[in-house]
Amino acid sequence: MAAPTVNELREAIATLLDAIPDTQVSAYLLGNFTPPCLQVMSGEILYDASFGRGSDTYSFKVQALVGLPTDISAQKLLGRYADSTGTYSVYVALTADKTLGGIAQDLEIQMASEEQIYTMSDRHPVIGREWTIEVTAPGV
Repeated sequence: MAAPTVNELREAIATLLDAIPDTQVSAYLLGNFTPPCLQVMSGEILYDASFGRGSDTYSFKVQALVGLPTDISAQKLLGRYADSTGTYSVYVALTADKTLGGIAQDLEIQMASEEQIYTMSDRHPVIGREWTIEVTAPGV
């Protein structure tokens, strides 16, 4: 198994999230998103996590943006994304294939954040949440 690129990992995470219905999914940050959406953000990388070049550990965030903070249906959808079971569960989608199609050794969901209000420069504020995940992948 060869070392995957950061972009390959992001795209594989987005592919898993595509299983969630009625949601725009992007492996990259979107400048013009349509709520509800899930987007993947790349984070820290720990090189040489095991046995020299045996594996690297990548951190990612999956950000959900669902709608106006005062919209009860948006808040309910955000709750469905946070559930540990169900069709809309980010947890269920991400744990469906912890090898990301065979390019990683493991995927672990670290946590989901509290609900947050995000202010975008040219639009109304939106409510959302972020999941922090770690992916262990071959280093060479």
